[in-house]
Amino acid sequence: MFSHPLLEGSAKQALNTPNSLAISRTMADQFFGSPAAAIGKTIRYENRKDFRVSAVFGRHG
Repeated sequence: MFSHPLLEGSAKQALNTPNSLAISRTMADQFFGSPAAAIGKTIRYENRKDFRVSAVFGRHG
C-alpha cells in the first residue's frame, strides 16, 4: 500500500486508520528532531483534527 521507502514505521500499517499520517524525514526533523522521535506523536491540522504519525518516509543518510 505504501511505496515510498520508510525510515520508521511499518508499510503494512502506515495508513491503516483514518487518523494515521505518514510524514517526510524533513518534516519529522523539523517538528520532532528525528524520524524515530516522530512516531506516535500527534499533528493537529487546521487546529481542528488530530493525526498520529505512524510512518516517516525518505532517504537514509
